[in-house]
Amino acid sequence: MFFTSHQAAEITGCTLRQLQYWREKRVVSPTVDATGRGRTVYYNQVDLCELMVMKHLLGTGLEYTQAVEVLNLLREKEPGFADMAVESRYIVTRNPEDKALILECFDLDAVQMAMYAGQLVVPLWLDQIHLKLSRKLRDMSGTEMPDINHPPQRAEDEARKHIDQHLSSVGWEIVSMKLGIRMDRRSAHAVREYPLATGRADYALFVNDLLLGIVEAKHLSSSSFNPHSALEQAKRYSKGAFDGVGNWRGYRVPFLYSSNGELIYFLDMREDTNIACQLQLFHTPQALFELLGQDTADS
Repeated sequence: MFFTSHQAAEITGCTLRQLQYWREKRVVSPTVDATGRGRTVYYNQVDLCELMVMKHLLGTGLEYTQAVEVLNLLREKEPGFADMAVESRYIVTRNPEDKALILECFDLDAVQMAMYAGQLVVPLWLDQIHLKLSRKLRDMSGTEMPDINHPPQRAEDEARKHIDQHLSSVGWEIVSMKLGIRMDRRSAHAVREYPLATGRADYALFVNDLLLGIVEAKHLSSSSFNPHSALEQAKRYSKGAFDGVGNWRGYRVPFLYSSNGELIYFLDMREDTNIACQLQLFHTPQALFELLGQDTADS
């Protein structure tokens, strides 16, 4: 669903002037952007979430330039933060040495230390922003625009169907976390929507009860698929997997994948010198388990 500027302003609480200014400055660009007079712009759900983040940050007392800086930090730290399933909580503080803004995961001890030191502390809780946005969206009907160049959510759902087929073909049993699973019987399971400290992974790959891999799924569009950006998101999930099998520079799941259902990319996190490579197929459960026991130089 897509929303006009007036609808976006009503949903997010931003003014039309703010939307126009941020659009002109490329702070929050609508998915469908008017390039000439008399044409309508349309915002999608991701755009609305970014607008609400800006609105929240300004409401905490940050200046405009600071709010923009934090929004860009958030985009870099968690590219998929607009996903309603993301429940990450952050705080914004300031580096006491160079005064640069810092965005870090919420930690009560860090908050208390910053407050005692008289430093800036700004909460940014994505779960609350998503909750507020979802309530607003329930009361607002948008516009269907199936012919635009930006694929809607169903395109990503289509990609996941293809990924399911790829994983099943090499021996993975696809199960949904939402439907519930026997957590003591994860012999060769690809668990959808697996919850981690940094969000929900599209797929978590378990072999013999060991969390060995994470798959980040993107919409089925080869032209716009950015495997490296998707792998960055998988890296964040790896860092939030406290039930992982090890710790390699903070990464707790060693094998990461990104896929749009057609292309598959793989990254071994055990060595920081490893680079992503394209695969024809996902690893089988047995191959992934054996890869864990190999030296990274041989993998």
